[in-house]
Amino acid sequence: MNFLLFIVLFLLMIGIGRKRGLKAFVALLLNYLILVICIYLMACGISILVLTPLCCILVSSIILFFINGNNIKTRVAFISVIVTLFFTILFVIIVNSGANLQGFGEEAYEGIFPYSFNINFDMSMLGMAVVLMGLIGSITDTSIAITSALHEVHVNNPDLSRKKLFLSGMNIGRDILGTTLNTLFFAYLGGFLSLLFWFKTDSYNLSQIVNSKAFCSEIVRILCSGLCSVVIIPVASFLYSYGQTHNFSHKKIEKT
Repeated sequence: MNFLLFIVLFLLMIGIGRKRGLKAFVALLLNYLILVICIYLMACGISILVLTPLCCILVSSIILFFINGNNIKTRVAFISVIVTLFFTILFVIIVNSGANLQGFGEEAYEGIFPYSFNINFDMSMLGMAVVLMGLIGSITDTSIAITSALHEVHVNNPDLSRKKLFLSGMNIGRDILGTTLNTLFFAYLGGFLSLLFWFKTDSYNLSQIVNSKAFCSEIVRILCSGLCSVVIIPVASFLYSYGQTHNFSHKKIEKT
């Protein structure tokens, strides 16, 4: 069944997206391969704090440059992702440390009981990796959406000042912010749904739910992802407006 769904996805992407759909499908496979290699290297003992940002940067570069090409839009979007990513790392480390979210919640014991608990992993760092992997797609999507729209604004209005170009980016970001946050929320909620049924079946009260490690972990992931989706908006808007008005003000505007 999994193979059948894989084939259906491939055919639909080729049929609807044509060449761009094929590139998107190849990018998906490459990103999956990167994720598998990253997990294997983590299991071999390489630092999660080093591997996770590298993995996210590679995934973002494939999404941006392989699918959309090397141009001013993708370059600025890529730099914006890197800046936001390192801000996120610092924030998630502080939150994970303060909330003490490492390890498995009691709800997971039944599923992991047959396995050894001696995995020699820093669960706090693993929690950070989960958050970063979960949000890299959304911030990459938001950054390229803003830089692409700003590029069209700049091409059609090359005399706009840096401030006005930045404000245009902020207005564009506000328009897409609601849909981005709702997409993240329901994506996490879909994976969280079985745990909600668990709470209902075992008659957890509100206090038990709020203090559950599993519940708190999911809430932290949702909030961190939402925060980064907000932060990427001014970062991408500023970098594009600064780059175009400062470095390209006396040059031919790049049309791609």
